[in-house]
Amino acid sequence: GGGKYFSSSILDLGLSEGTKDAILVVGDGDFSYSRALMTSLNPRNLVTTSFDTFQELKEKYAHVEEILNDLKAWKEKKEKEDEEEERIKIMHGIDARRLEDTFQKNTFHRIVFMFPQSPPRKHARNQIQHHRALLSDFLVSARKVLSEDGGAIMISLLQGQGGTTVENNPRGHSNSWYLNLAAANASLLISDVQKVDREKLHLLGYVSRGYMNGAREFLVGGDPPKDDDESNMMSNKGKKNNNKKKKRKKKQQKEGWMHTILIPDGKTRGLDSPEWYYDNSFWNDNQQHAAANYTFDEEKFKATILEVLGNEHSASLVSIEHFDSYRDVKTGRGALGYRFKYHNPYYPLGKEASLKLNEKVRTIISDNFGELR
Repeated sequence: GGGKYFSSSILDLGLSEGTKDAILVVGDGDFSYSRALMTSLNPRNLVTTSFDTFQELKEKYAHVEEILNDLKAWKEKKEKEDEEEERIKIMHGIDARRLEDTFQKNTFHRIVFMFPQSPPRKHARNQIQHHRALLSDFLVSARKVLSEDGGAIMISLLQGQGGTTVENNPRGHSNSWYLNLAAANASLLISDVQKVDREKLHLLGYVSRGYMNGAREFLVGGDPPKDDDESNMMSNKGKKNNNKKKKRKKKQQKEGWMHTILIPDGKTRGLDSPEWYYDNSFWNDNQQHAAANYTFDEEKFKATILEVLGNEHSASLVSIEHFDSYRDVKTGRGALGYRFKYHNPYYPLGKEASLKLNEKVRTIISDNFGELR
């Protein structure tokens, strides 16, 4: 079975040479990554896939049959060496967002997605939303077929796309693909982020494909763009912007970063786990507070919430801060507002999980302290 993940590269995946652990490669463009992995790791149990059909691959990449022939020759060699059932598979037309349609649960020790991209839509705005959706859908699906025994997902992204604090991100998190949120929404965590060794990849014949849904390469080094470079490069408005495109072409060529994503085990601390803030206000006039000498006890308020939540949920409630007091001049009713911060680096909270947790808190408040505003 897959062991605990340790520091690795995109060419060894934290596994030993000749490993029999099951590896799935999705969306491999022209299959040049799988060929590089074949050379560097010599895996015995590999499923490599493309989103394109075989016919689409031939139309898009002139050299793809040569790479596939190399993979098939390697496959035949391994099958002769290994008398067990067939362990090397090459598949086409596999959607990384629907892996459970093809593969069984708890199957793969490693799942690799090199530079995922949602195909550009003609005249579509907010293309970044489609990239974010692809990452989210992929991780939810990959989680279903990932081994519970030391399984890991490796996603390579261009500099700034992941949005982690480890990357030198010129775009800022708000302009990233929100990988930390996608992982949390799939009940996963980011355990490690490191640079892709593009020189070694290229020496092994890997070519980063798929820029703007074509065969152009994009992972070829160079400086990251400044904040506005991408919009300038994509603009076709007049000669001036065309000149900018030519001048700044080198800056489009970025570093690649490998993100390792794991199933939470309670011991591994996730990187950049999402933080959630919710404001909850309530009327401080329950019947039990009707006595004239009643004063609100903030410490009791906080302690009650944590106690009723229990250990499992209270670990994700980081702080409770008073931010507002209000009195209705007509009725004389008083209200209090508190800001709740939720964060758990060991079991990261996705949006839905944070909403459910805050709803539990709101129920505790209404049951013990007053009507919610």
